[in-house]
Amino acid sequence: MENPEPWEIRLSNTKNLIYFYNSTSKESCWTPPNGYSKEKVKGLKGADKYEEEVEKMFKGEKDQVRASHLLVKHKDSRRPSSWKEAKITRTKEEAIEILQKYKDEINDAPERAEKFAELAKEHSDCASHSNGGDLGWFGRDQMQKAFETATYDLEIGAVSGIVETDSGVHLIFQSFPLGLLKGKPDLLYTGIATATLAALLIVVFNRKTVAKPAETPKTDKPTKEVRVRSGKMAPPAGSIKVAKLLVHPIKSCRGTSVQSARYTPKGMEGDRRFCIIDATNPKVITAREVPKMVLITPRIQVDESSPDGGLLVVSFPEDSGCESFSVPLRPSEETLSTWTLLKNIIIWPECAPLDGYICQSSVKGAPSPSEVLSKYFGKPVHLSYKGPDLRAIEATYDFPDLKANAYFQDMYPLLILSEESAPAVDEQIRPLVGKQGINERWGDAKVRIERFRPNIVLSGGGPFAEDDWEEIGIGSANAPTITLVSKCTRCLLPNVDPETGLKDAAVPYKVIMKFRKGLDPAEKMKPCVGCNAVPSGEGVVSVGDDIYVKKMW
Repeated sequence: MENPEPWEIRLSNTKNLIYFYNSTSKESCWTPPNGYSKEKVKGLKGADKYEEEVEKMFKGEKDQVRASHLLVKHKDSRRPSSWKEAKITRTKEEAIEILQKYKDEINDAPERAEKFAELAKEHSDCASHSNGGDLGWFGRDQMQKAFETATYDLEIGAVSGIVETDSGVHLIFQSFPLGLLKGKPDLLYTGIATATLAALLIVVFNRKTVAKPAETPKTDKPTKEVRVRSGKMAPPAGSIKVAKLLVHPIKSCRGTSVQSARYTPKGMEGDRRFCIIDATNPKVITAREVPKMVLITPRIQVDESSPDGGLLVVSFPEDSGCESFSVPLRPSEETLSTWTLLKNIIIWPECAPLDGYICQSSVKGAPSPSEVLSKYFGKPVHLSYKGPDLRAIEATYDFPDLKANAYFQDMYPLLILSEESAPAVDEQIRPLVGKQGINERWGDAKVRIERFRPNIVLSGGGPFAEDDWEEIGIGSANAPTITLVSKCTRCLLPNVDPETGLKDAAVPYKVIMKFRKGLDPAEKMKPCVGCNAVPSGEGVVSVGDDIYVKKMW
């Protein structure tokens, strides 16, 4: 009896990429098993389900590379901070000197790939340090031009010279072009264990085929590609209005619809001033990891006569067994003096640590928020209120000199989205129902705008109208200018249904990847929905307000 085919194709929920899994040996890999042609891959279990992804894999194989890098930032980098340092003050010359020492260590090592990964993991200023510097597969026009050129010019197994980009200075290790995996018995590679799909894919070459490390010729720093303006006319005043306002008092929990809200350069009043953190290592927890967070309902009760500005009342689903609790809405200095201030809260691995207070109940003798939330999460957690230190946000591709601050928002103070965008996503879903993991229920179900967690929802401009705007005013042409600084790149969080707390395997992420990918020049491999925005001053926005588009792209 013939042995059954051990390999099958699966989808990584963390990376939204297909990979190959051997049910016999339990090994896995991102690329086709050695000796597997396109036709053989198409015969594997799962190939029909992920037919489009398989086609893309083989279509792009000749022009894709896999590389790792070691980044050292300096004070003139686009964002001079990292997971290691809140503020980087070294000069570019000092960064180059540091990087040259790492290069010497790599060249002297008997196994350059392993040494490169070791140094990148310990010293790189990029978030990829946790993967040994591994950036995965990428193609043309997905990286900054100098980085792309240096990578494609490298021979397999070679380490680049020092490469300068807006991010800092890099060493690059070229793993291999995808096309070279076919029919190369002397090219061995390890599978990636399914439990650690983000780990570095270590490539071991036959020593005779390893090229001598190549130096990339030094060139002047390339000029950044300038975004071309569309030439479109601004929509007439009064044609676009504010349809809905959403405030999310606790990050990743249920939003609250309001009729009017004050805004400042840090965002809408009451939006994401609170978050939930792991009590054992103060990392911000989101619905990406714990989808049922979206069922936690915070309600704002304003009381201007109170020194704490009112209450934030937090309730839970009836079947959770958790009692509601309340905390001060805008705790006074006196209240904060009795709370513990943490200085090491991590919102993103590559961002500088944030400060935040551990919240206490507004009712004496009542269970603490930490007790109630820990019961809901099944592990020790705290409710945290943002501390006094300003949180600088990252400059964007189109606004490299951007200076602004935020609270516990993912990145930027405001998120703006047109309500017509949700039906546009629905239209893209319908032809895919029953394919590529998209459930039959999406034949009738609709994507709600709340999945994308916007602050200001607009109507009248059509789907994704905000894509073409650079500056707007709300309510009046003289209102503070709100600058749309970048497209909002998307993760898997919108796959979580805000009504049920259940995470869909495909919708909407897989759908928006098909028609909304590559719109942000700094994140060309991610889909975009909505625009991040920064107000220039303080103002009030109300449902029904007119939108004045002051400047178009």
